[in-house]
Amino acid sequence: MPKANIVYTVLAQVNSFKELGFQTSMKINPYPPSYAPQILITKGSKSYRFCDPDWNVVISQLATLYGVFKNEKRIA
Repeated sequence: MPKANIVYTVLAQVNSFKELGFQTSMKINPYPPSYAPQILITKGSKSYRFCDPDWNVVISQLATLYGVFKNEKRIA
């Protein structure tokens, strides 16, 4: 199981998409050894799924995607 601070970091990132109008869900795969997060972020017909046993990879991917949509919101 990953450390609590990593889980809370991912959870905070997932919830930050709500301020941009996305629907989100996050579950944790209960099977060892990976305990990988299962994340779904949707808006309209677009959906993004994240599931990697390395939580740092998921953190990086979520940060990148959030940056893309945050910049789109500023431009629009």
